[in-house]
Amino acid sequence: MTTDEVSEESFADAYKRLNEAEMAASHLERLLDQIESQIDSFAGDAEELAKMSKNSASETEDVDSKITDPASATATPTEGDESKD
Repeated sequence: MTTDEVSEESFADAYKRLNEAEMAASHLERLLDQIESQIDSFAGDAEELAKMSKNSASETEDVDSKITDPASATATPTEGDESKD
């Protein structure tokens, strides 16, 4: 085998390995893109849940303050309850 034949064989082998590595890298990039997309989706869901939780907590505080603070409760007269002068 001549030096040129060995060189060509080595070059062909290196080229084959490079192509395999590029395919593996492309596959990994697709997987990472999918993972990133899922993370973004989870983050959006978590943000929405946090907003819902904050709103729910605010509504609960309003109800609690009306229950514990009798001055905040307003009684409206009903028919027949109105005093006659």
